[in-house]
Amino acid sequence: MDKVSSKKILITGATGYIGGSLCNGLEKLGFDITRGSRSPPLRRNSLHKWISTDWDDRSLSFLSNFDCVLHAAGPTSQECGDNPELAKYFYGDVTTKLIEALVKQSEKSIFLLSSVHVYSSNGSGVITEETNPSNTHPYAAYRRQSEDLLNSYLEKNQINGCILRLGNCFGKIGDAGGDFANLFVNQICRDVLNTGRININSNPSLRRDFVPLSYLMRVVQALIMENSKFPVYNVVTGSSMSLLEVAMEVATCFNKLTGKIAEVDYNNDLIQSVKAKEINNYRCSSLVKTDRKEFTRAITELLT
Repeated sequence: MDKVSSKKILITGATGYIGGSLCNGLEKLGFDITRGSRSPPLRRNSLHKWISTDWDDRSLSFLSNFDCVLHAAGPTSQECGDNPELAKYFYGDVTTKLIEALVKQSEKSIFLLSSVHVYSSNGSGVITEETNPSNTHPYAAYRRQSEDLLNSYLEKNQINGCILRLGNCFGKIGDAGGDFANLFVNQICRDVLNTGRININSNPSLRRDFVPLSYLMRVVQALIMENSKFPVYNVVTGSSMSLLEVAMEVATCFNKLTGKIAEVDYNNDLIQSVKAKEINNYRCSSLVKTDRKEFTRAITELLT
């Protein structure tokens, strides 16, 4: 993967956290990136290329200049829960229009960024890409609708690309904006730097698969450089951690960097047992591997 693809790549949602991070990371690797957004950039940099993603354009004519689209735009889970019509509009109508426009233009590639939240939040055991996504939350349900549409075109070889179901991504790559500070790992790193304390405001036993952005970047790089072998990839580490375990890791890194002891606080009344559940990452790990050291490095970068 020493050679950088000559494809012209559009990344939608470039003012958001994931989209902005992908832009920064892939530009640094030498890819030809154009940042797409409905809103103006948070910071202007003359070296960045921007384009307005006008989703009301019937033919989405702005797509014609690009070989590949990384579709990272879209509202958050909370925004979709508060306003299901927003979820339907963006993950249903807009994403459907995007996929169909790229199919009509032919010889295009799309990487549709989705979420592991399409799987049910209940149950236990191991989740694979073959597990039936059954989450009925608007954020998950409409994402699954666009996934199904893209998958139908991928099966017929009418378009190239794949679906990336992301775990709980965290980390710092460049000056990406969006909801950076509100993600759990990012938030507790910010708080410990400001106050020397880490507060867990929900069940500390909750488990999530926390994914360093650097790993997401390497997965995307590999998929751009090589043809994807599968229609769906779980972009996860394959090993979940409880909120308390993550908080203790942050506290340890903070101590090594500053020599100070961070207090970790949580409400004992919120503690509840959690069913064991892991998300398999075989498909991603066959492309690039990750380990606990990458997780720790990502935390250290947030603390420096």
